[in-house]
Amino acid sequence: MNESVKVLWLIKGLGLGGAEKLLVNSVPYLDRDRFIYEIGYLLPWKNALVSEFDNAGIKVSCFNVRNHWDPRALFRVYRYLRDNDINLLHIHLPFTGVIGRLAGKMAGVRGIVYTEHNIWERLNPLTRFMNKITFGLNDMVIAVSDEVKASISGINSGKVMTIVNGVDINMLEKTKDDSEVVRKKLDIDATDFIVGNVANLTPKKNHRNLIEAFALFHSKHPNSVLVVIGQTFGKEHELTELSRRFKIKEKVIFTGPRDDISRLVRVFDVFTLSSDFEGLPVAMLE
Repeated sequence: MNESVKVLWLIKGLGLGGAEKLLVNSVPYLDRDRFIYEIGYLLPWKNALVSEFDNAGIKVSCFNVRNHWDPRALFRVYRYLRDNDINLLHIHLPFTGVIGRLAGKMAGVRGIVYTEHNIWERLNPLTRFMNKITFGLNDMVIAVSDEVKASISGINSGKVMTIVNGVDINMLEKTKDDSEVVRKKLDIDATDFIVGNVANLTPKKNHRNLIEAFALFHSKHPNSVLVVIGQTFGKEHELTELSRRFKIKEKVIFTGPRDDISRLVRVFDVFTLSSDFEGLPVAMLE
């Protein structure tokens, strides 16, 4: 029997983001007969999903770096690849892409695969430049949509293939319809029209625009409520104040991060996404 190939997934953090959740959702479908999977992440405070990989028997390693450009990141990843005989390095997200490519080549891994989750025009100029000059070190690049692929065309574009993001339909279909229970728990009247959003409160998700749009909608449909699901990062206070100015404060609900998102989404009448840009958002697909 051939020896199993050791694969390291490398990502910036294991917080509650779309790319991170895609990795979690792919675990049940891994080919563990042929591959030994491990996952490594850089930023120690982004650790919300660590337990999910632990429970699935996936080895998790944190490289404990202070910030995006901590010089220790490159050498810690390089040593890990070398000391653990990693054969295939699969990198996610642009910053980690730069670190991973350089470390992978230094360690002599047999293959480097990179997945791009967003369009390049939206990257920080320095991050975009560093990705461009190291892009040739990839053996294969996966773009999560044709739009993402087009945004990086011309840079060794022959290495880029599109594999669109997907969702676990079986998991979603098995989600129990608890509409009455959910409405009661969120203190939403049975007759209220629910506009829902699933997105961490980060600048690119543009929740200010969402609040302003909902205020216009609510002025014509006063029995409507807005439910926002995702990590708040302290931004809920700013958005609550904005809601107050539009006189809809009592009609906007911030749930914070949830582990039963599919259950909550079932009660939405309309799903909304106010992002300035996306690659192929998993929340919208779900």
